[in-house]
This record gives sequence, C-alpha cells and structure tokens, in this order.
Amino acid sequence: MSLRFFLGTASFQTSDAFAALDAYFEAGGRDIDTARIYGRSEEVVGAWMAERWNAGELRLLTKGGHPDTTTWASRLSRADLLADARTSLELLGVSRVDGYLLHRDDPSRSVDDIAETLSALVADGIAARIGVSNWSAARVAALVDALGRIDGPPLTWVSNYFGLAAASGTPEWAGVQTAGPELFALAHELDFTLLAWSSQSSGYFAGRDDAGDGAFHTAENRRRREVLDQVAREHGVSPVALLARWLVTTDSRLVPVLGSSRPAHLTELAAATTAVSLDPAVATLEAELGAATRDPGAWTEELSTR
Repeated sequence: MSLRFFLGTASFQTSDAFAALDAYFEAGGRDIDTARIYGRSEEVVGAWMAERWNAGELRLLTKGGHPDTTTWASRLSRADLLADARTSLELLGVSRVDGYLLHRDDPSRSVDDIAETLSALVADGIAARIGVSNWSAARVAALVDALGRIDGPPLTWVSNYFGLAAASGTPEWAGVQTAGPELFALAHELDFTLLAWSSQSSGYFAGRDDAGDGAFHTAENRRRREVLDQVAREHGVSPVALLARWLVTTDSRLVPVLGSSRPAHLTELAAATTAVSLDPAVATLEAELGAATRDPGAWTEELSTR
C-alpha cells in the first residue's frame, strides 16, 4: 500500500540523503516532492533513482517559476518556466514528471496567460499533471475557469501551507499562502488535491520554538502544542505519530508533505500515517481543538512587499 504523503526533499543536498530516500521507499512511499529552487535536491533525487533503477515506480512533483531570490522579481513567463522545467527533467533524469507546479503566484499576470503556459507544459510532454503553489482561493478559482475556457488540462494540485500550527505575523518566506476553509471547500468543489507543505510546521511540535523563523511561536500555537502533547500522553502514543496520523486523516482532499533526513524518523512517520489504532487519539485531538484544527489563519506579508 502506497503511503498517503509526499516526501519533502528540500533538505536533501548530498548522497547522504540516499538512506532517507531508501527508508521512505522501503516503507511503501512512492511520492516525492522537490523544486528547482531547492538547491541540489533534484540532482540528489535523480542520482538516487539512477542508482536504484526505480524512477518508473515513483510519482515525481517538482516546481518552477520561483521569483528571483535577489530582486524578488516574478519569473512566470513561458520562457522562465520552460527553462526551469527542462533543467528539472535533466537533473531528475526523466523525460516527464507526474506533476509540475508553479512555485509562486504573480497576481499582476493574467490567469489566461498562466493557463496557456501550464497547458503547454502538458502538451509538450513535460508534465502529466499541473498545479500551483502559494495561490489564494480566488486566484485558483480564476485559473480553473481560464483552463476550462481553452480546454486545458485540469488543475490537479494546489500546494499551500497547512499544519496544526496557525500562521502568524511575517512568514519565513515571502509570498506564501495558507490553505484555509475557502480553499478546502474549493478543492472539494473543483476536484483538486491540497498538497500541504511544511505540514509539520517546521518542527514546532517537536519542540522547535524557532520554527518558521519564530513565526509559529505564539500563545495560540503553544496551546495547540500542549494539547497535542497531553492527548498523546493520555493515549500512550508519541506526539509525532499523532500529528502525522491527524494530517493524513483531517480531510479527504489533503495530502501532506512530510520531510526528514533521518531514516528512523521516516520509518516512524510511515508507520504512524497508516496506523488506524491512532484514530481514537486523533478524535480526542479534534474534540479538544475543534475548528482551530481546520483553519491555519494567514500570514500578513505579501509578495509585493519584497
């Protein structure tokens, strides 16, 4: 049985990550999330697949069109995206990825133009499916409409932040978006999957008060962490396992991205996400936190401020 989460590989920068990739694969994981902006991540994943001869067994998602990291200028032109996509294919050592996502939105660029570019990625055989990352619900709805008008491919993925920790203040990265109730409702209505990045809230629930550059360390999130720890103790399970199981059961349209460079941790996460024995603890957590678990709030900084 394939695991119901994508392996996040942003921290995979050397062949030392092969052990973590092996642990994920051996546990049944077949879904890998990477991006052009993640340093050597694509190169490392590609080298691992070449050594293991398993590329055909994996579902690869990568992302391109991240803004220029010096000027923060938009890079969503067709030329920029095609350059990113072709470099990604070369580094991954594949002729096509299962999913190609735009890493950021540029609200000044029309959705019609973006729809044409995404459609070209599929028509050119670069990606089987398309998606976007860090888009608002309103822009997602407009893009789906634009794709429909040109008989383009369906929007399969929307990757925004979602986790037990509520977003607060200035985010660690500019231009990011959360997946709130409006986007969840849209995912059910328009039939796309929410891919939740940083779903472990950058380690906040493992005790990292500096997670997300300190953005998660608020009174509300301290309360949520205390509740998670208390419920885990009451049910005799680990907070890490409880959080992982909650993430994969919270909504049928949600698929979390879980990352770790430690093989033992990935094995634990894989076991937890498939453990129905954890569901009573998940139910208690939901009852204790209520609607707070479904709305991570929203960061205040916009892309245009950088």
